[in-house]
Amino acid sequence: MFLSFKPIKRASIACVALGSIAISGNALAGGTAPGQAVDNIASVNYSVGGVAQTVIRSSPTGNSTPGAGGGANTSFVVDHKVDLYVQEVSGSATTGVAPGATNQATMFFIRNDGNDAQGVTFTAANFAAAVFGNSPDFAMTGWTAYVESTAPQTGAACSSATPPGGMQFDLGTDSALNISSLAVDACTWVYIVADAPVTAQNNEYSNVELTATARVPATLAALTEDTGADRPDQVDVVFADALATVAAQDQYQVATASFTVTKASTVVDDGISTSNPKAIPGATMEYRITLANNGSATADTVSITDALPTLTTYVDDAYNGGGDNVRITVGASDTFCNAEAGGADTNADGCYRTVSAGVTTLRVESPAVPAVPAAGAVEVRFQVTIN
Repeated sequence: MFLSFKPIKRASIACVALGSIAISGNALAGGTAPGQAVDNIASVNYSVGGVAQTVIRSSPTGNSTPGAGGGANTSFVVDHKVDLYVQEVSGSATTGVAPGATNQATMFFIRNDGNDAQGVTFTAANFAAAVFGNSPDFAMTGWTAYVESTAPQTGAACSSATPPGGMQFDLGTDSALNISSLAVDACTWVYIVADAPVTAQNNEYSNVELTATARVPATLAALTEDTGADRPDQVDVVFADALATVAAQDQYQVATASFTVTKASTVVDDGISTSNPKAIPGATMEYRITLANNGSATADTVSITDALPTLTTYVDDAYNGGGDNVRITVGASDTFCNAEAGGADTNADGCYRTVSAGVTTLRVESPAVPAVPAAGAVEVRFQVTIN
């Protein structure tokens, strides 16, 4: 810039040249490291009566002695910016869980956007407000935050929250509860792991929040923010986020099978009537048990038990040309099995009968009963005679 001096007798012109800023150390994407000195000096060149005068250089306390060697740098040191970034990984997608499921993980991304390495501690808690537009219906239990065991990433890998292919929570391997030191611009992933109560219902939601707090590396001692006036010769600590903490939320959604179970009985034959048979002694009754899955997940390892009325007798040869006594229908397809009366599934077809205190109980399970997908159904039939 140019300064105009107007003395009484003759005009003079001065030129002020700002010296280049000198920084010792390296500048990273997260910013210049704290403690680095930044030095600067200005030079004033001027003339009087058309005669060039000796340069005068600046000083923090003011300098009036001409000469290139005069003056002194105006200096300050770069302060410590504490700035963590946390984001849940799934976008607006929820983590599906089944009632009673344990160690269910949601995934978060964390990056150090500050200008120095940071230790990081984590807390996990239920979140009472809506997430992805869904308010919580129940609370997961046993919340714990675990850090991914793979070494932190750097560079392009930290430009988005997307984890490397195949990365997922591994119980026992991903066991660290905090980060001892996360380098500038480095990133990693953190899991909240929790258990779903067995009482949770299909399509209910549970919301969770991960809070990350920046700490002193290695010791994980609390950081103290310097809120007073800037001290040019000392490293002040500045929190980009209140209390050096940052949080993100995620969500669990219950996805489970939800059965409607219907049992009907029909008189097949009463030994007398040619039409419209009645439930008289000696008549054959067919029971039909229907399982309709109204939930959003497949039900596997399905088993059906039915204690038969003591006033009836099981029919051993009702289906498949007399070779089987249980009929299973899925869609338009029928399969059959033979429920042995000996109390054990000796032919391993998934059907057998047990007797206790005079009561016969039919059991039908895999492989006779297949997994029942969402919106699917299975029907089981068997026959008895009325005593």
